[in-house]
Amino acid sequence: MTRFNRAQRDLIDSASSSTLLKPWPREIQAFDRAAPKTWGDACTNLKWPVKAGPDFTFNALALLRVNHWQWHLEDASRKASATRRWAAVGHIKAKIDLSNARRTAWVTDVDALLFRLFQPYMDGAEDADINSESPGTLLDRLTVQELKVNHLWRAGKGARPLFHAAAEQALDLWSRWDSLILNMAAGKRKFVFHPALKFYGGKR
Repeated sequence: MTRFNRAQRDLIDSASSSTLLKPWPREIQAFDRAAPKTWGDACTNLKWPVKAGPDFTFNALALLRVNHWQWHLEDASRKASATRRWAAVGHIKAKIDLSNARRTAWVTDVDALLFRLFQPYMDGAEDADINSESPGTLLDRLTVQELKVNHLWRAGKGARPLFHAAAEQALDLWSRWDSLILNMAAGKRKFVFHPALKFYGGKR
């Protein structure tokens, strides 16, 4: 069993699933109650800065908010398509491109921050396995999965089978996340930081 020093334990705790998940249900409900019309409204209504911060919990929560905004955009796009409002669909698709650019930027920020925090432990790990999926990409998937879980629960009893399936998938992803964090701190696993190369024609 790996023995961690105080700095390693603090780092693991700050990035653990229990720490990251704690504010997410409240955040999702607050975002839905605010009913933002634009990303700017979302930042203003919920007093949310747009730029990345040095705290990892903040960056993870920001990625959740970006994906929650995109969740609503994609829902609006489906509704517009169903009623054949093609001009509206095109307008919303442009917003989705901007949202994707923002999401990609946050994923890169998460990877950059975790790479800096864990680099002292990964640098000396010559025999460590290289993770095929970056932490930022995994966290991106987790935020979307948690949105699914939350919305399926609120959909009522008829959606319970889907809710249970989504919740089980979320638990599996969080287990992978915690394992990755522990193994990076122990020098048993590492990842190579590559800035995202997807372009959507938008800025954060």
